[in-house]
Amino acid sequence: MPLCQTVLSFILGALASIFATIVFERLRRPTLSVELAPADDKNYGAGHPIAHTARFLQVSVKNREPPLLFRWLSRNAASQCVADITFYHLDGQRVFTQDMPGRWSGWPEPLALVGHVGGQPIELVNPYYLSPEFRRVNIYSGAPRSLDVAVRFDNDEDCYGWTTANYNSQPPWKDPVRRLPSGRYLIKVNVHADAAAISACFRLINDTAVEDFRLAATLPGDSIV
Repeated sequence: MPLCQTVLSFILGALASIFATIVFERLRRPTLSVELAPADDKNYGAGHPIAHTARFLQVSVKNREPPLLFRWLSRNAASQCVADITFYHLDGQRVFTQDMPGRWSGWPEPLALVGHVGGQPIELVNPYYLSPEFRRVNIYSGAPRSLDVAVRFDNDEDCYGWTTANYNSQPPWKDPVRRLPSGRYLIKVNVHADAAAISACFRLINDTAVEDFRLAATLPGDSIV
């Protein structure tokens, strides 16, 4: 084989190898999506001091699997994922001045029972559960994580943005700082990881009976300033 053909074959082979490596690495990168999730209805019982029932609205954050042809290629985890949620009126103006730190569903409550005084339970807040580090999770391909957005208790007309700080609010759970009166709102969910980021917008429907309290897809014309 002439020398020029040998050199050309070597160059083409090297370029093909580099191209394949780039493609495979891109396929292995975490790719996030945020989707609607079913509401989580809880029944605490008639004897609960704060609420008897609650409906939690959630979204599902996924690290999408590779295309079917490349399912044999495992996707890297989206590491150190942290979320924030912003609430807007339908005209695109913010409801609250600050974003709400996201709380991953099922995460431990920040309160710990330390004893009883006069038959009443005494609870203290574990500051670690309120720290920024506690907000971070790793999301693996095929293992989505649910993120809390808002909650509505009993037959209340108001709902509340739901985050870890609500456990330590006054009154407990029903944080007046995050109160949303009856109405419809827009929410924006921002999720950031070490090697990925995603934003998604939804409607929050809170002008209905509690059983219809829900998140929904945005409508044409919905915009956020």
